[in-house]
Amino acid sequence: MVIANSDSCNTLVSLDDGSPKQQQQQEHGLQLLNSSILCDDEPSFVRTDLLVPTVYDDDDDEVDSFCVAPKQQQHIFLPADGSPVDQSLRYVENLMDRADQVTLEKPRMFSSKSQQRVLYVAQGEVAHATPSQCDVILSDRATTCHILVLRSSSANRSQPLVTLTHIDSTSYGECIRGCIREHKAYHEGNEEKKSDMLSFDDDLIDMDVHVLGGYGDSTEARDISNHLMHLLGSISVEERNSICMTLATCVVSSMNGSCAPVGRGLGMNMSTGHVFLAGYEGDPTASALRSARLWQERTALSLVHTHTCDYVVVEPFSYKAQPTFGLLLKLDDATLLQYTSTSPDVEDAKDFCHGVRASLKLIQTVPCNKIFTNGRPIIFERKSLNQWRLVQTNSDAR
Repeated sequence: MVIANSDSCNTLVSLDDGSPKQQQQQEHGLQLLNSSILCDDEPSFVRTDLLVPTVYDDDDDEVDSFCVAPKQQQHIFLPADGSPVDQSLRYVENLMDRADQVTLEKPRMFSSKSQQRVLYVAQGEVAHATPSQCDVILSDRATTCHILVLRSSSANRSQPLVTLTHIDSTSYGECIRGCIREHKAYHEGNEEKKSDMLSFDDDLIDMDVHVLGGYGDSTEARDISNHLMHLLGSISVEERNSICMTLATCVVSSMNGSCAPVGRGLGMNMSTGHVFLAGYEGDPTASALRSARLWQERTALSLVHTHTCDYVVVEPFSYKAQPTFGLLLKLDDATLLQYTSTSPDVEDAKDFCHGVRASLKLIQTVPCNKIFTNGRPIIFERKSLNQWRLVQTNSDAR
């Protein structure tokens, strides 16, 4: 889901398996590569250090499904000529098998009554967490948006670190690089478990990358897919001496459906690393306020949770009532959808319009200085499984 004012062909992989299907894919890819080299001075593909995942049976959510690359590392190649990455990634059989595993399951629904501790991340937000803080991390309501999940582990830490972000534009490159730095600092900063006896492989951080979002008929979704996959590819090369990155799940653009997205939400079991289609029923904590930020100019993702403090934090931002917003609130749902969504034909109209109306009504009726007193953030703490309460906005709560 992207509201109106937010900016919201061929891959090669080394396949050692001699199966006819894989041989056919490899031969077709080589033909395309050879023809591009003959026609152009520059090759049409760029090698990344994103590794191809193994295919595993992760139906059992209790089994650790942390995905690793096969012993003979197989690297993802991305098109260097601007071709859609989703069309090229289809040639990687393991990626498509993995995408099928995820998208063929029905979405798991969560709510404030769920019996697992849920951490919800909204559009334009990013959160870092560990299994000690929550059981499930998720985001949903993505049509052209993309949901990115990073899960890292190392010999230096007994718990993995998980990052989830809901990306609605191509302007968050530095924020995503910041997420990678957060993972490096987390694993490198634990002096208690560091040892001179650790080998190079022990020092290496293993990171699974999961991406879901967009659909084939959306140009905006393709732009985000291309930008995000090339960004991750570049990061994998830059960080190859410290992080081993595996593209564990990739369901982007046409891989997520042609005329409408199959998957609109992605969740992860924090303990096992198992990912699945997910949704949240009802309004998450402070949803109207968090959505109100989407109507303002944004240059960065909003950090709402860290691995050091188990709070949901809404940082201060400015807004003011607008005559246009008053007019939008008077529209019926069908018209409001057309004016405020970049993908009105595939939105859940009732849910989308409910969220838009709640955020616009807040902007029109409650001045921002009444919410963010003295420029302080709004902070919520978990008082039970999925009930949150407002706490004092002072430095002690952070």
